[in-house]
Amino acid sequence: MVLVGSVASAQGYRVELSGAVGYTFGDGVTFPGTLFDSVGAENAFSYNFTLGVLLSERFEVEFLWARQPTALLLSGPGQRVAVDGLDIDNFHAFFSYNWGDDEDPVRPYLGGGGGATSYRSLTVQGVAVPGRTRFSTTWGAGVKVYPRGNSFGLKLGIRWTPTYIQSEPGGVWCDPYWGCFTTGNAQYSNQFEFLGGVMFRF
Repeated sequence: MVLVGSVASAQGYRVELSGAVGYTFGDGVTFPGTLFDSVGAENAFSYNFTLGVLLSERFEVEFLWARQPTALLLSGPGQRVAVDGLDIDNFHAFFSYNWGDDEDPVRPYLGGGGGATSYRSLTVQGVAVPGRTRFSTTWGAGVKVYPRGNSFGLKLGIRWTPTYIQSEPGGVWCDPYWGCFTTGNAQYSNQFEFLGGVMFRF
């Protein structure tokens, strides 16, 4: 009976595999400087792949890998300089809610997750800069378009990935019992991706 129940439950699950391309807008962080005072990633095309399992008809968990091949961008008063090639990789577990049911031709989705953003090593004016991997979250929304009864579909969406980089001194906070503490202003590097691609479900 346990085996029969497990098989019956598994029959309702779906696996979704997707590949998409997009364009990613990014920003960076600021630092004290005279010639340059901010560093970030140049806007560039990007691509990603996902493997998802529908835990129910509407709730889904996915593994997401995305890459933005771009360049390190230094900015200062009146100037912007692309220094070197920079690959940014995102690795995230993504949880989403899909409206509608399996037979609907259009299913909006909304979700978010957590994981890591990795910046590859590069060379700046002959100096090697090691790569960094930071914790990040990612948030997305869009639509999945499946012709009725078809396992092939399209995916359109947007995704925002903020990655914590550093904190700057922001002031002093005082409490009558615990004393005074220095507070910081967190700085994030943001990626805003607009994407479109294909999906297969089985």
